[in-house]
Amino acid sequence: MVYEAVPDDVEIQKLTSAQRDALSRYKIHENINTFLGNETTPKLIAGMALLVSAPILLRLIFEALAKQGNGIDLKEGAINYLAFTKDFGEALLELGGPTIGGPFFEGEAADFWEKYVKK
Repeated sequence: MVYEAVPDDVEIQKLTSAQRDALSRYKIHENINTFLGNETTPKLIAGMALLVSAPILLRLIFEALAKQGNGIDLKEGAINYLAFTKDFGEALLELGGPTIGGPFFEGEAADFWEKYVKK
């Protein structure tokens, strides 16, 4: 049997199944409200959206780079895909803010822009 820490002035009593279900629903509701009320939740949601959409974004970026006709040909390997992906990830972490990327990726978005976009 699982016990939770209970203050001394609170009396423990056995719950019916209906009371247990109601308490469970209440705790789930409170957990969701706590999560949504946290100030870092929007950054986490935005970071996950970027992470999930990164493969699509990378494909679109590579197609746009290939269409520019400035000597970039993906089939010939003019751009190293792994280096580009690493640089892209670092730029995204910098844009994500200090809670996602920390101070480690300062200037990476500008480096990415100079290296790949302004080419």
